Amino acid sequence: MRRFALISDIHARPDKLEAVAAGIRREGIEEIICLGDIVGYGSHPAPCLAWVREHCSVCVMGNHDAMTVAPGLDLEGFPPEVSEPLETARRELDAESKEWLSDLSLHWQDDLFEVCHANLADPAHFAHMSPGRVPLLLRHFAKQSLDICFFGHTHEARIFHQPRQGVIRDLPATGSIVLDGPGKFSVGIGSVSFSRDHDPRPSWVEFCPAERTMTFHREEECGEPPRKP
Repeated sequence: MRRFALISDIHARPDKLEAVAAGIRREGIEEIICLGDIVGYGSHPAPCLAWVREHCSVCVMGNHDAMTVAPGLDLEGFPPEVSEPLETARRELDAESKEWLSDLSLHWQDDLFEVCHANLADPAHFAHMSPGRVPLLLRHFAKQSLDICFFGHTHEARIFHQPRQGVIRDLPATGSIVLDGPGKFSVGIGSVSFSRDHDPRPSWVEFCPAERTMTFHREEECGEPPRKP
């Protein structure tokens, strides 16, 4: 029975990535899908990108990935916590790595589920999906062709459920859950780095499509990465 590990928003933090990788190894999962933002915010983009290229069977593009390789994008107007790590990525990633980032798609699906970084309504503009942004959620679900979609970007673990009739529900996202019932589910998987929800630990999701079961995992951190001299 196939199981997938879904990760997102690594943000150039190999210490936090290793915490998640250890959890994935512990659970014996071999198929890993990355929902983007390998770079940005952190200061070690190259080892994180190398890990994703080696271990992930699928990766979609995040907004920080896109900004790193966007031709002619001037980062001067961005706040330093955004622009400086992106400048680091532009400087440290080799040409092959940048080409690999440029070739990433914004969306991926198989027969059972689909993934994106931010939303399916307008994936190239990376708007955040949150409970208060009902028009965006409605457009996202209108574009969602399968019953289950996973997304990252918000750095929050959450589940949106749109029944066939009725309003969109915001469901608890913790522990093991069966995505059962009529309608569609969109699952925010949290983040490897820089969590913005109630739990700062690195987050990832285990998913078994055949049983429609998923588990939110939180891992203990491995400490800060070494600082550059």
